Amino acid sequence: MLRFHFTIAMALMLTFAACQKKEEAVKEKTAVAEPAAAALSDEQVVKTIETYIAANQNADGHFTVEDTVEGRALNLKLDYVHTSVHPVEDGGYYACADMVEGDSKYDLDFYVVAEKDAAKVSKVIIHKMNDVGRK
Repeated sequence: MLRFHFTIAMALMLTFAACQKKEEAVKEKTAVAEPAAAALSDEQVVKTIETYIAANQNADGHFTVEDTVEGRALNLKLDYVHTSVHPVEDGGYYACADMVEGDSKYDLDFYVVAEKDAAKVSKVIIHKMNDVGRK
């Protein structure tokens, strides 16, 4: 009798395991995969940053960014965007832009991500002020 119950229990466990694997396989086949974001060229990243800066300038041509270290808004003029582009772990990229305010020179890092049919700036970080690294 004990052997009979053991056999029934094993049969039920195997049936349950097989059903679970089949259900997982069906879910994998029916899942809609997100299309992978296309890789961006260095030129596309630089152009995205230049376009972002131009689109976010105020009437007098300054790009404003909040400086949390100095506790004020910086009104910067673009000097140039570096052409060296670096990939980041999340699949995006970053490149630096040199900007100035008065006698102060700022190095800003612009992070760019690919979204469907376009690239966009996802964040801006003040990396250096007068060649001194920021925290």
